[in-house]
Amino acid sequence: MEIPLYRPINSECAESLISYFGWMNDGDSAAVRLYCPGGEVEAAWGIAAKMQEMRARGCKFSAKVDGMAASMAGVLLAYFDDTEAKSVSSEYERA
Repeated sequence: MEIPLYRPINSECAESLISYFGWMNDGDSAAVRLYCPGGEVEAAWGIAAKMQEMRARGCKFSAKVDGMAASMAGVLLAYFDDTEAKSVSSEYERA
């Protein structure tokens, strides 16, 4: 299953993503494609909690960054089993 996350993380986004994960069977895999400027901390923690719950059932999660995974989206990457940044992805440097 491939799931796009091409918007800021908020409660609506988290509810949608958690719903997708809820349809997974034990041992399934999901790939999330990100182009995300970040978002609400609490909403992202809800996504991470659902991923951990599903991981306990043998599910695997991969992330593919198609442009950016900034702010809280970047933090959320730590909860994926595998991550990949496409060549079109950008990096932000500290000023």
